[in-house]
Amino acid sequence: FSESGLVVWHHPQWSLFFDVGEVGPDYQPGHAHADTLSFELSWKGERLFIDPGAYSYDRDPRREYDRSTAAHNTVCIDGQNSTEVWDIFRVGRRARPRLVEASFTDSGCEAAAGHDGFDHLPGKPHHFRRLRASESGITLIDHIGGEGDHHASAGLLLAPGWTATPVSRGWIVSKPGKRLRVVLNSHQPLKLRTETALCHPEYGRELETLRLVWDARYDQSF
Repeated sequence: FSESGLVVWHHPQWSLFFDVGEVGPDYQPGHAHADTLSFELSWKGERLFIDPGAYSYDRDPRREYDRSTAAHNTVCIDGQNSTEVWDIFRVGRRARPRLVEASFTDSGCEAAAGHDGFDHLPGKPHHFRRLRASESGITLIDHIGGEGDHHASAGLLLAPGWTATPVSRGWIVSKPGKRLRVVLNSHQPLKLRTETALCHPEYGRELETLRLVWDARYDQSF
């Protein structure tokens, strides 16, 4: 969907939504979240990786969390939001997508994009993401580029009801009758952890769930 910047692929096993567009219209971006290159995924009719949602339009920590890059299924660099969101409906500097591509076949899809949301940081670190989907599974490739010393972190927010068990190079995520493996490979050492997180599936409703998180430190040009 080129006008909204959303790549959508449905299959009997998977449903995928990948955000490669602008955060919102330039004339009214107040509802924007700093969620560029985030995605949502369902498996066999069950929501798996989800968006944090929106609890309310109050000026409080919940609103800050719901709009933050760190709450979404994308990469956060140096603890910064990819788009400058503040107050309740304020947006400053905005991440602009670049190098966007998407292709579809009868058996899958492949889409990719980067953005300039971290170009203001020293060394201009940047995030480029490629996502491949087929019946056999989903492959997510993140490239973090730039110069200097940076900290990169990313996570996957699980839908409530899923459990996560740490295993070598990732996690087993499961619920009654369903079981999947999340595997991570990296050129840089990764620190993996599972943390408690919040999601807001409806206005005014808050649920506790889990977030799968990886962290990496880059202390040289890369």
